[in-house]
Amino acid sequence: MAVSGAIIDYTGAGGERNYTLFIQLTFSGSFPTGGDPLNLATLTNPNGLDLEGLSELPLSLGPAVYLEDIGGYYVQPKVSGSALNAFLINVYAPGGAIVATGTYPAAVSGGNVILTVQKRRV
Repeated sequence: MAVSGAIIDYTGAGGERNYTLFIQLTFSGSFPTGGDPLNLATLTNPNGLDLEGLSELPLSLGPAVYLEDIGGYYVQPKVSGSALNAFLINVYAPGGAIVATGTYPAAVSGGNVILTVQKRRV
């Protein structure tokens, strides 16, 4: 797995019905054919945020791009099933073609991508 995620913040405390998780992606190694898997169950929590139940199913909205600064490249999250590990991250070149299988471009591995995931409190 060459993409990993870290929860850097969330909104929706104090009794609000919807939570939004902010997930920073880190790209390393190689981009695999078909997309890089992203497992929401294995996200790191470097800031020690109190997130009990926030990364569990069901989600109101799956991963969406919040911010990307990767030199004209862009990412597109894709749902590939109904589990927390059923997400793929595809990376596209500035011209719109998916990047070739192999080492991530330097702009991607050194750039900044933040996704959001939304969940409704039950």
